[in-house]
Amino acid sequence: MIDELIKAAILGGDYSFNQVQNFLEGSFCSNSWTYRPELRGATARIFTRDNGGKPELMKLFSRKTITKPIKLAAFQREVSAFRECRNYNLSGFPVYTSEGTVMGRFFLIMPYIEGNNLEHAMWEKDFSPEQVEKYLPKLAQDIGYAHVAGLVHRDLKPANLILGSDEIVVVDLGLMANYLKLRLNHLFTRRMVVGTPGSMSPEQIKLKPATPRSDVYSFGTILYHVYSGSNPFLEGAGFDALKILQRQKNPEKQLLPLADVSDVSVQMSDLTMRCLAVDPVKRPADGITLSRALEEIL
Repeated sequence: MIDELIKAAILGGDYSFNQVQNFLEGSFCSNSWTYRPELRGATARIFTRDNGGKPELMKLFSRKTITKPIKLAAFQREVSAFRECRNYNLSGFPVYTSEGTVMGRFFLIMPYIEGNNLEHAMWEKDFSPEQVEKYLPKLAQDIGYAHVAGLVHRDLKPANLILGSDEIVVVDLGLMANYLKLRLNHLFTRRMVVGTPGSMSPEQIKLKPATPRSDVYSFGTILYHVYSGSNPFLEGAGFDALKILQRQKNPEKQLLPLADVSDVSVQMSDLTMRCLAVDPVKRPADGITLSRALEEIL
């Protein structure tokens, strides 16, 4: 399937984004798409539409996706991740409906989940942890079921969590991979850091393969952020990625216990700090183990 997509993309011609946008918003199909620049991700531009009462989202990838091996591999991995989520019937993750090409660019179409992402929600003046904490055990469980299926997200962060009507949904599967095969993937485990500064685990920073415990670490940064009001690794670091990453290599020396900076129980503080342990073995083993611990506390 990917080979056919590559051929179709190459034959699609070298069109500008404005030309593609005009086409999508006009005559791509019966229901036109609307460009949503405020939803733009790191690898794709986002369009949405109302398809007969069913909101849909399109991720439109850059032309560079077919000319740069690393970007093509990322697209292939994302398609594979969506397929595996669908095959395992994983809840808490969006299930894409189709992939294809338009005017020389790859696209993925999936249901559009109405709601704010957690990062934006935490910017609101009236935000409180109580608004989301009831969803945290289910969120950890959903991530845990992905772990059982052999998948690690590798980029869990507030911006990739959408607050739905009755759950938190994990989005942006561009870095999701089968952790049992990561040791064989030299391109993404040995030559570059994979993840987001401030959220990724120390082992990812050290160019070691991610495991379920790496996602647990990222979940710990989310817990710390939700309850303290900020990501501790970003405080005073601005946008200096190197400084942020240096802090994360030894978080136990950088972080105050969560109970010292927020009004949480000792149990929640202890669990959060265990998630943020440098040694992966000291963290909860996976999302399901973390979910059970959260249920006991909440």
